[in-house]
Formats: sequence, C-alpha cells, structure tokens
Amino acid sequence: MTIELRLPSKTITKVFVAGVAEALGTQAALEGGRRARRAYRLVAPWPMYRLSAAQLRAGHWVGSAKHVSWGCLVLRNTKPTWTAFVGLGRPKYPPAFLDLGHVDAKRIAQILSDLDRRKSVQTNTYELRGLTSPVLTLSAIWLKNLRDDDYLIYPIRPLPVAKAPEHSAQERLRWIATAEAAHKLEEATCELEG
Repeated sequence: MTIELRLPSKTITKVFVAGVAEALGTQAALEGGRRARRAYRLVAPWPMYRLSAAQLRAGHWVGSAKHVSWGCLVLRNTKPTWTAFVGLGRPKYPPAFLDLGHVDAKRIAQILSDLDRRKSVQTNTYELRGLTSPVLTLSAIWLKNLRDDDYLIYPIRPLPVAKAPEHSAQERLRWIATAEAAHKLEEATCELEG
C-alpha cells in the first residue's frame, strides 16, 4: 500500500505554522518556553472535504465533496497531541487558521498507523484526505484510490450505526444518508402540519 500526501501550498503551510505557534505560544510558555516549543512538529497534512446536505439530497456521494480546508497532526515530542486546521480562503480573503484542538488527534494517528495492516488497502495507491459531513455527523479519514473511483472511509468517531455488519463505506454512507433524510423529511412534515 502506498499513501500519497498532497502537500498544501507554501501560503497554507505558513498559516499552519503561524497559527500553531501562536496557539501554542501560551501553552509552551506554561511548559517551559523555547525548549518546549521545539518539541512540537506538524505532520501528515491532508486536504479536508465537506459533503453537504444539498449534495446528499441530490444523490451525490463522496466523489462530489468540496475541498474546504487543510488538516494536520501536531506532535508533542513523538505523540499526537493536537489537530490543526486551516481554511482555504477565497479570492478576496486569504487562508485563515481555524482551529487547534485535542479532538481526535490520537484516533487519527491510530487510523493512519493501522492502515498498513488492513488487507483492503495493501495493493493500491491512495491519497490521504479528511471528510466531514455535518448532516451525517461524520468525521472520517478518506483514502481516495488514485487509479480508479474507489475509496475507503474510516470514521474518526463511531458512526450512529449499532454494530453494522461489514459493508463498503459507500453502502454505510447511503444507509446513514437515507436514515437522516427520512428523519429530516419527517421533521419538515411535522413543522408544515403543525
């Protein structure tokens, strides 16, 4: 298995470094100043994609998700400690540092380290991506096969599916999208009737 990292532009990289340095400045000062600051490293950048409710309603899936930001792990010494995110910006607005948090850093690192043992990913070349879908409450590592349209999705947090049997990522997403769409339709119908 080969996982290719698409690297962010120099501008995005500078925003990552500046944002993390600013966010950790206070933390590093509390932990002993410069020596502590040198213990932090940014690793494994990945483009983040968003799958919106409108895309799901139109029957589109992962392939139509929109690239909206970049994420990366921040290691303290050698341990995954934080995740950092930078928004892409728009023509009139430059990229902006969005967030630095403890959320999911260890789980993301675990998924990345476990990939070598997964038989389903050993024979292909994938691009590492992140995927979010607020309507599905999904946050996942997305491996996009670079040879065809196939992909693999590894949820960072458990999906709201109670011990579902092994299905492809697309089948799981469709199941969740169908259940979510039915729930939203029921809510909308109640609002119209009430």
